[in-house]
Amino acid sequence: MWNDLDPPWKDCFDLAWLSFKKGSIPIGAVIVNETKTRVAGGRSQQYEKAGSPGEIVNHKLSHAELNALLKVGKEEHPDVRHYALYSTMEPCPLCFCAIAMSGIRRIEYAARDGYAGGVEINRLSGYIAAKKIEVSGPYGEMEAIQLTIQSVFEYRRGPSEKLLSKWSEDSKAAVDLAKTLFHEGTLLRFAEKDLEMSVVYDFLCGNLKRR
Repeated sequence: MWNDLDPPWKDCFDLAWLSFKKGSIPIGAVIVNETKTRVAGGRSQQYEKAGSPGEIVNHKLSHAELNALLKVGKEEHPDVRHYALYSTMEPCPLCFCAIAMSGIRRIEYAARDGYAGGVEINRLSGYIAAKKIEVSGPYGEMEAIQLTIQSVFEYRRGPSEKLLSKWSEDSKAAVDLAKTLFHEGTLLRFAEKDLEMSVVYDFLCGNLKRR
């Protein structure tokens, strides 16, 4: 449930939900320092026309992790090796390599991405492996929540059966629930009402537990 989440995860899901409400892919990411204090946040903004300075918007490269990384300068954050990046979705190959090149050495992700996830690079690339990046995830409940929201988004823009099939391998309940919620228009109504992510998260938890 929402109240059980650590602050970085709450921030990530808040950002992911904001992207959903604005019509972009619902993925959020935050970077925290060694005391778990947030130093930067980013979200996917592929389908938006405007954003904050330093963010990538309206572009295929507008990924949550990249938009968070671009806000962490080396002069202001010389101890970045002690930082961690949290993301609601497993970073893709582009983002995983960007995180590695940024100097961050710890990654936490809520949900697997069986279609486009890139954490395997941590093992397959000798160059990346030498950086000794600690990777943790997925996390059951959060994975199901993320895959539900993201699957609703995919149904909304025209479902890719290949993509949804891959996500279903990790959480069939999430993808099945997403199909129902899409046809009922539930999350879209929540977005139109501007409901807080805390309410949406607990609503989804309750529905997933009944499946």
